[in-house]
Amino acid sequence: MKTNKELMLLQKESRDKFIPVIRKKTAKILKKLIKNKKINQILEIGTCVGFSGSLMLTTNKSAFLTTIDKDKEVLKIADENFKKFEVDSRATIICDDAINAISRLEISDSKFDFILLDGPKGQYVKYMPHLISMLNVNGILFADDVLFYNLVEKEGKIIHKHRTIVTNLRKFIDEMKNNKNFKCKLKRIEDGFMICKKVR
Repeated sequence: MKTNKELMLLQKESRDKFIPVIRKKTAKILKKLIKNKKINQILEIGTCVGFSGSLMLTTNKSAFLTTIDKDKEVLKIADENFKKFEVDSRATIICDDAINAISRLEISDSKFDFILLDGPKGQYVKYMPHLISMLNVNGILFADDVLFYNLVEKEGKIIHKHRTIVTNLRKFIDEMKNNKNFKCKLKRIEDGFMICKKVR
């Protein structure tokens, strides 16, 4: 299929340029999850060049995406890619710091069936209460890169420049696992991701 080949090419070219788009195996699992016909509204934290957004919208043709990133230049590329894959009519781009954007969405009582969390890793735990309140029952929170180069589960001292991110990711994982409203699975594939289903 032409669209799929073009998406995989975008993924490869991006990763070759060290642009942090979602990895190959993780993308396949994301694609399987997003096929669910009950997923209509998707929230994405971390638009980047629009690869994951385009992947989700071409996979689920009835879904609508709200995607957030604060990098104006990268959002121009994302907008071009949404147009290239003919999903721009179902994609709303918000250029802002994620915490500002999701706080406004929460105040406006926005609700989502699926949330892809792929922004600044050290901020996941800060975003968490807002995202939880906006996720519908039976909705899924998919948090990517939660093992952060395998440092999150590493024993011993973490170097200073990574310490805050690792500490915050450990807290995020622990709080999500212990939240009685969620059933969570931690997958040790590539850089690790969590799939958390809101059960009540």
